[in-house]
Amino acid sequence: MSGEMYAQTRLAAAREAALRHQQTIAAQLGRGQTESARRAREYQAFKEQYGTDAARDMAAEFAACEAAHTRMREATAALDGLAQQARGLNLGRQDAEVTAFEGDLTRIEQAGREPSRVQREAADALDQGMATIRTDLQSRMDEAERERRVQADRRTRQRAQRETLAEQARIDPALMRVARRVAELLDASADPAQLEEADVAKLAQDIAAVRRDAWERDLCARRQGHIAELLRDALGEAGFTKKQDTWGQGDKAGEIHLLHELSGNELYVRVSTAIPEDQSIRLVMEGAAGSDREHLAPAPYCGDSLDAVIARAKALGLIIEGVHIKGPGPDGGWRALETADEAEQRRRKEKEEEEEDRRRVEVAAQLAAAGGRP
Repeated sequence: MSGEMYAQTRLAAAREAALRHQQTIAAQLGRGQTESARRAREYQAFKEQYGTDAARDMAAEFAACEAAHTRMREATAALDGLAQQARGLNLGRQDAEVTAFEGDLTRIEQAGREPSRVQREAADALDQGMATIRTDLQSRMDEAERERRVQADRRTRQRAQRETLAEQARIDPALMRVARRVAELLDASADPAQLEEADVAKLAQDIAAVRRDAWERDLCARRQGHIAELLRDALGEAGFTKKQDTWGQGDKAGEIHLLHELSGNELYVRVSTAIPEDQSIRLVMEGAAGSDREHLAPAPYCGDSLDAVIARAKALGLIIEGVHIKGPGPDGGWRALETADEAEQRRRKEKEEEEEDRRRVEVAAQLAAAGGRP
């Protein structure tokens, strides 16, 4: 069974749900931070344009804006700490650690509800306050000045979106994964001479789409890392020793590369594993009789080693299935390989189907007998 192999993997339901829960909470907290940062920029520009007049002519409304901005900033600071906690959690390898991980996420989620509510309400109050002041002050201007201010407001809001995205793209690991899309969006939205309200809204939609893609890519990377952790443990429990653990380079960038060895009196096995983000794995398993490591060749016992790894991975919460192997064979091409785990599942399913057929025959016989009675 020595040769090149590939397979699909999937995490056990509880582990997949835990990673998605983590990403959901981190995304929710991240959206709040983003909105707060954008509004803070807008408010700073608003004060530069309207602050003097607002403080003189609409003191109460301006004071309400200042108070809302303070509440928003304080709530955001609380959410920043919770977001860091959520992103920093690592999913353990034992079932009890999965339960503890979910417990930590639930605690963070509950702790974030009140500051999230305060943040939303303060942000809405700030938006409403700025809109009221703008409308009132602009109504006193002549048409040309009013249009100039409207354009300035739109540029301010568009610039706030762009600057917030650019700043976060420098520090947010999720956005770094879509750096090219971020750069293209920033280039395409450079300040035009004339802005319509629809332009500002479209930029917000485009940024939201980029962020969703970034979070999904980040989830893939977290899943990839966890798959690698479980596979390392599975190989170790199957008797293999880790020799190398690196990230791929060049066209293999984004892949995790592992190298493990198994050495015994009768057999030496080397397993090279590549783990991309798509939940597949590629393995090159080579073996040699005795201790001759310089002349690796197909060895008939490597399949047993693979089955041992698959069994240990399943026990840890990583299902490896759909294994295909390339050579040896009549044409050296790819062919499906039924692992011991899959063979057991097939036998179990066949037995269940046989039992179901037997029950149907018995029921049919009983009905026929009942129908033949006088």
